[in-house]
Amino acid sequence: MQRVQIFLSAVSAEFKSYRDELRRSLDGPSVTVKIQEDFIPTGTETIDKLDDYVKACDAVIHLVGDMTGAFAQPSAIAAIRERYPDLA
Repeated sequence: MQRVQIFLSAVSAEFKSYRDELRRSLDGPSVTVKIQEDFIPTGTETIDKLDDYVKACDAVIHLVGDMTGAFAQPSAIAAIRERYPDLA
């Protein structure tokens, strides 16, 4: 049986309870749902792990609200620019 990979994105301060419930509802024997907190924060490695996971996902769900998430650190921005040099 093929597994489905989903990344669930939301600002924790605004949508944590909704995100957690949606994750519990979607996660199952053939579906894996990950959130950013599943990736151990280790500086630029976190952005690499997220990028690799999202590239392999079958779907990304992003809950949009009034708040913004944390700004990326300069080292994380440099790492993603190195991976994607033509990214504006």
